Amino acid sequence: SYGEAEYQNLADFVSEIRELAKSSGIYVPDENISDPCRITLGVWKIGFTGEEFRKFLYKFKIEPEFCDENYVVLIPSPFNTKIDRIRLKMAIKKSKQLAKQERKIKSFIPRLPRKSIDIRKSIMLAKTCIDVREALDKVAAEIACPCPPGVPIVMPGEIIGKDEIDFLINYGVLKINVVK
Repeated sequence: SYGEAEYQNLADFVSEIRELAKSSGIYVPDENISDPCRITLGVWKIGFTGEEFRKFLYKFKIEPEFCDENYVVLIPSPFNTKIDRIRLKMAIKKSKQLAKQERKIKSFIPRLPRKSIDIRKSIMLAKTCIDVREALDKVAAEIACPCPPGVPIVMPGEIIGKDEIDFLINYGVLKINVVK
């Protein structure tokens, strides 16, 4: 059917971009563990931060879905035009010419938070939304799960520590619900 053919065409394009990125020195996670129509680029490998690479892509009229310290995520669709695809190929090829020395990858994975109260109880108690910078030693009332990475950083009932606050701020989470 038409939809299946368009999806396969998109998956083939994404596979082509992944190979082009790899040949340009960009780290690309194993495609067997990711969405066949998502492009994740580890631009730290060519000396860029995700934000620097986002700005670089913008010069080619490409806006990523997400960027962080080390990665850029692109999610093309069947609605992208042939020109969109050409611009992306040009950008990846140009990135090889602009590559710098590999940056040391920065990891922001915090330790496991301490549990204070039962999950159910923490969800049922009164809560308030506060600035994440003010959440030190407070008890989370809801899951805090920035995406990506899409992994819960704090679960209801856990005590929010400095590591969790730093991680959430790094991923753009500025407010958090805590138990009153």
